[in-house]
Amino acid sequence: MSVRNLLIVAAVAALPTVALASDLKNGRTDRHDFVRQIPAYVSGITNPAEANYTFPSFSNVATDAISATELTGAPAGNYTSFSVSVDWSAAGGDPWSNEGIWAFTNESPFTNGTVFHADPGAAPNSAGDGNAVTLQWNGFMDAPYAGGDPLYFNQLQIFEGSSANWDNISITIGTDTATAPDAMQTMLGGSLSSDLSASQIVWYKFDYSGSGAFTIDTIGSDLTENAGEFEDDTEIALYSSSGSMIDTNDDIDFAGGMLTSSLTFGDGELPAGTYYLAAGGFDSAFGGSFGASSTSISTGKLVVNGLSNVPEPTTLGLLAAVGTLALRRRK
Repeated sequence: MSVRNLLIVAAVAALPTVALASDLKNGRTDRHDFVRQIPAYVSGITNPAEANYTFPSFSNVATDAISATELTGAPAGNYTSFSVSVDWSAAGGDPWSNEGIWAFTNESPFTNGTVFHADPGAAPNSAGDGNAVTLQWNGFMDAPYAGGDPLYFNQLQIFEGSSANWDNISITIGTDTATAPDAMQTMLGGSLSSDLSASQIVWYKFDYSGSGAFTIDTIGSDLTENAGEFEDDTEIALYSSSGSMIDTNDDIDFAGGMLTSSLTFGDGELPAGTYYLAAGGFDSAFGGSFGASSTSISTGKLVVNGLSNVPEPTTLGLLAAVGTLALRRRK
């Protein structure tokens, strides 16, 4: 939520704490400013990519101000995965390795239209100390990278006044893809209700013809309080069939107390294809490659409007039979 996240941002400046990768985005720890990534734009690439490409290694001193290194030379293609390693060591201002974060973007400095290809957060093997370590990240792009054009590697140590040596930075991009989650098969229109458990993400799968506007929301959900604060507080995100996160929403109107979530797409805004919706209670986190998780303690009824169950084949057959009989009676 806006107020809580502003408090988190303020705390980051004063305490040696782990920041979310979205600290790179205008100093915020939520993803409300995520730029909608329409699949026709991010994955409509026809040039074949090599299995992987490794950029020449380099070194840099990362500080509490974002610095960017331009990466060039990758052949045109559709890169969907990454592997990054950094020989990390403390420089000045008492840095910790778990305060070192980075992001791939299509431009630097950032604008409202900047595409964040990846921003994975602190390395899994990082720690809350200043001991030297080779940091390792492996994962998938939030939005595929087409190669050819520059790719910017943005580095940051989030603790105010700190700096660290990032040596032998090795970056490899590849074409591995994420595995789609188990999801409930649905179709556009109607409404669904599910029982939500703590820390649960519910996945829905639906096909879109490429024509017609639609809205998906969680209005009507009945969830318990999270951390003794707010009831009926949901979060949702829409993904393409390849796992790229297209858009996400937390609150319809936080200031007005409407904490349910909503996403709207215009007629033809999305290309025809299969899409996945992830839904959970606050606090849920959404990243690329179907990267959805939740630490929410909320439980109760999760309502998703705009999706409904696909009729069973036998039901479809009965409906067809009834339609045929109706036609015969009118003759």
